[in-house]
Amino acid sequence: MIFSSRTVFGVLSLFSLVAALPSDIQNRDTTWGKAKAKVYEHCVDKHAVALTFNDGPGKWTTTIVDILNEEGAKGTFFVNGNRDGNCIYSNENVHRLKKIYESGHEIASHAWEHKDLTGLSKSQIKSQLTKLDTALEKILGVKPAFVRPPFDKYNNKVLEVIGDNKQDVVIHDFEIGNDNGGTASPSDAPTTKPVNGLVASQETDKIFVTMVLKPLIQEIKSYGYKFVTVADCLNKKPYVNKKKPEQPNVLLFRTLLKLNRTLCLLMDYLNA
Repeated sequence: MIFSSRTVFGVLSLFSLVAALPSDIQNRDTTWGKAKAKVYEHCVDKHAVALTFNDGPGKWTTTIVDILNEEGAKGTFFVNGNRDGNCIYSNENVHRLKKIYESGHEIASHAWEHKDLTGLSKSQIKSQLTKLDTALEKILGVKPAFVRPPFDKYNNKVLEVIGDNKQDVVIHDFEIGNDNGGTASPSDAPTTKPVNGLVASQETDKIFVTMVLKPLIQEIKSYGYKFVTVADCLNKKPYVNKKKPEQPNVLLFRTLLKLNRTLCLLMDYLNA
């Protein structure tokens, strides 16, 4: 199973438990317009659970990482580049990304601006992917192997562009909370043994982080499940490539660090 998350404030959003087993419906070709990403919905190991968190990095990232570390659990963070002015290049977000990565958790793509990719042209979809890839390569030296399209919406066009970018898709099949701002409560922690394919998700607000996440992990662990990254869940590599991270150009513009929207526009220009 694979877990995902979302914040009410547009910082981390849509926590969900996702199960990810390979689907043979989608196949990859080497020609633009024909390459299709695979779509994963279940873990290969029925006793593995992958916790995933969408729309960060943000306010609750470091707290969630601390809880995961305390519980000996691994998580996967599907991050955005510039959602509602929350720029990935800000000093705070660079620190959050490094904490995730250096703690042994996985970084994955949720695209640049959290737009519905199905409504974009192929070139626009490509831009949403590569802007984020560029940022993560500069900050961490990695290009994620997995994408979760915003709103879990994709079609053949989206799969072709993601596949051409040498990435695959991971979705979820059950949510606690939703895109409309539903919040979590302690009662959302499971009380019956999870089954393969069951996915739970919820908003990552203060209630979720402080009252639900830890008991959720502890409850599921009590049934003998192990918490792994998406890559381990699927028995795949987490990154398309890894290299030495660059010093982001943003270091030349520290006075703009609090102006996230301006900062990301500047980085778009410098990376063009």
